[in-house]
Amino acid sequence: HAMINGAFKLYAFDFLPLWGTHSGSLLLQTYQEIINTFDIKDKIIRLATDNGSNNLKAFKDFTIPGFEQYFAERQQPIFKMLN
Repeated sequence: HAMINGAFKLYAFDFLPLWGTHSGSLLLQTYQEIINTFDIKDKIIRLATDNGSNNLKAFKDFTIPGFEQYFAERQQPIFKMLN
């Protein structure tokens, strides 16, 4: 996703076939290949996946520099923070 000249744009960078088991390590390796190919490592601000165990394992330690506060564990539930 991007805002270009005030317009919201959506781009798919790449699709790579995954042969064999779609393990967490294979997903992370493929992700790293894509961001290196397009030289976009410093441009990623969010990564969205489903909650499949392979995705959770692949990106469990994934933190985007400058956005650590968004991933910090909350001391209290969000609904208490809003009240």
